[in-house]
Amino acid sequence: MTKLNPHATVVLLELYNPLSPDNQMYSLADKLLPKWNVHIYEVANHLPSSIVIETTKVINGKHLQNLSADGVHPNLAGYTAISEQMIYQFKHQYRKTAA
Repeated sequence: MTKLNPHATVVLLELYNPLSPDNQMYSLADKLLPKWNVHIYEVANHLPSSIVIETTKVINGKHLQNLSADGVHPNLAGYTAISEQMIYQFKHQYRKTAA
């Protein structure tokens, strides 16, 4: 990734659990997705100028209004919330700089 542009910021997104806590699959997703996200953060720790967008803050079982009719993918409000989270983190989160 860094060969083409060693100064580029690599943006990774957490995987979110879109399910409502009363969904029968919620507990399985709630168990597996945090483990997957740990791996995303581990990858980010090895990439210069990387940032992980905390999508789980804006898309989760408490923010169902951000999901499309399929109950999994973001809708317009969800993509807007993710974009706003990205902008917030770009402005406020420390990012490592490329060597």
